[in-house]
Order: sequence, then structure tokens, then C-alpha cells
Amino acid sequence: MANTDPNLGLTYGWALGESGWNTAMDANLKRLGAVVGLSVKSRSLTAPPATPTDGDRYTCQATPSLAH
Repeated sequence: MANTDPNLGLTYGWALGESGWNTAMDANLKRLGAVVGLSVKSRSLTAPPATPTDGDRYTCQATPSLAH
């Protein structure tokens, strides 16, 4: 029986002959890809792009407001 890592949610510990490649390993590879590729295309946007490309990451800046 497979276990789940509490930090990244990766599945591990399959029994000999048990296959997790169908869905569990695909999910593992997507999570690892997200962690390994921690980079952003832009950090200066004030709103998300209208048509983002799959896999691109953006950090949108909050616009401060001054309330008196």
C-alpha cells in the first residue's frame, strides 16, 4: 500500500509489483516539476495576464490604498 509524503504530497512505498505509474506517479511528477521550477515570468504585474501560457507563473502585486 502506498503512503503519502506530508510535505509535498508525493506518493511512495508501493509494494513489489504494484504499479503507481498510471495516476499516482503522474501526480508526483507534476508536483516535482512545480517545486523544481520555482520561477516566475513577471513580478511586476498588477493583475493576472489575460491569456497566460500553461506552465507560466506570475506574481501579481497588490495596489496599496491609503484610507484616511
